[in-house]
Amino acid sequence: MTGRRASIADPIHHFALTNFAIPPQRLARYLPPGFEADARLDEHGHRWAFLSIVTFQNYRFAMPPLRKLKFTFLQTNYRAYVRQPDGQPAVWFFAIYQRSLFALLDQLLLGTPTYFGRLTLDEDWDGEAKYYRHYDFGSQSWGKGLDLSVQGIDRRPEPPMGFSSADDLEHFFCEPLAGYYREPRTGWLSRLAVRHKQMAPKDGTVLNVRSDVLHRLGVVPYEEQKRPHSVLLQGRVAEFRGYLPDRGLEL
Repeated sequence: MTGRRASIADPIHHFALTNFAIPPQRLARYLPPGFEADARLDEHGHRWAFLSIVTFQNYRFAMPPLRKLKFTFLQTNYRAYVRQPDGQPAVWFFAIYQRSLFALLDQLLLGTPTYFGRLTLDEDWDGEAKYYRHYDFGSQSWGKGLDLSVQGIDRRPEPPMGFSSADDLEHFFCEPLAGYYREPRTGWLSRLAVRHKQMAPKDGTVLNVRSDVLHRLGVVPYEEQKRPHSVLLQGRVAEFRGYLPDRGLEL
């Protein structure tokens, strides 16, 4: 899927995944035919689907026609973890917010569900131990508010419900390299692909999280947001590269 298409190098800094476990049926109405939630079982045999608030900074990003111009801006992705019709793992994008005019260009030129957001980040990175003492990400945009406060922990993630090891957890949340979405203007089913070096995130504890987007979508109500499944934090994602989308797919 990533073989010959044009790609864009995108240095990613201050990467965080705040993950939630939800009943799989909450995702069903958003997924195209043939797609299903990538669910895991808890110790009682109950199935859980997963979604994430993904927050990060695009650092000195350059579009191909303007390679001499470098742009640094914050971004938030809201995504769920799914299986494609062929059984391979992927993610489903609900929405993408950027504190950049690239948001409008992405939607107009690439068809992605990308919107402008008034995003902020306050972080304290321990460069020697390579973990975040604190990580506070927010959005002050009306109807798209986000208040996320995380305390980092200097250790590999401890496997929570549904996962057998840190490797299992990291692979599930960090390695899906295909992302699907509905184009806001056309309704087309389209697909993005990325690649990057294997990640090695550190653990974290959520002190506070409140997302208007997850509540409005009906996937994680405010009350349930107080109990996230897990948090993964990494200072930099090495060799991250995004590929131009395949648009108007027929699967």
